[in-house]
Amino acid sequence: RFSELTDTTLVQISDAAKVFGYAAETASQLQGTFMELGADERVAGNMQVAVGNLAKANKLAPGVIAKDLVDNSEYLATNFAGMPIEAAKAAIEVRKLGYSLSQASKIQDHLFDVQGSLTAQMEASVAMGKLIDVSAARNYALQGETVKMMEGISKQSGTYAEFQKASVPQRMLLAKAFGMEVGELQKSLYIREKLTGLSEEEQKYALDHLKTLDGVEKMS
Repeated sequence: RFSELTDTTLVQISDAAKVFGYAAETASQLQGTFMELGADERVAGNMQVAVGNLAKANKLAPGVIAKDLVDNSEYLATNFAGMPIEAAKAAIEVRKLGYSLSQASKIQDHLFDVQGSLTAQMEASVAMGKLIDVSAARNYALQGETVKMMEGISKQSGTYAEFQKASVPQRMLLAKAFGMEVGELQKSLYIREKLTGLSEEEQKYALDHLKTLDGVEKMS
């Protein structure tokens, strides 16, 4: 894809890759991902810089976000066609919850299997001794609302400490209710716990970079 880009864009995304610590090939692929979702070459290049800064402001590794976007082009095409900026924001918001776009895709597929996911939900509810209800997440999945879907899952999954105290069968059935493996859910809960609690100053810094991403189409 490098051969199709202008020299200005090549320099811009190569610099972004160096600054944010990912490979030039990833930068090229990310540029292509944004363009396939509807961004023109200029906007896609500006987005790489804005997304990298927004990731860092939220204490996330820009390279992880870039790879997540590149590796899930099919999921993004299904849920974010014509919305490249929203796709980038979703990748960051989902990661802040402790999950990846790959996991979001897997969970969405699970929720689309209505009968199977309802059965798993009931089994988990019995095992945990409380209601596990993924219906809200399913509704958001049907609407292609990735972040809201994952927020719905996050509300039902409990905390890392609670998961650690659960028995082996409880962990297995809880993970199954979300279409996940036990190790996946455990890691997600751990990551979410570590990423919570930005200070007021850090929140303002992150919000400033979110505004920059929202206005990326107006950048020269």
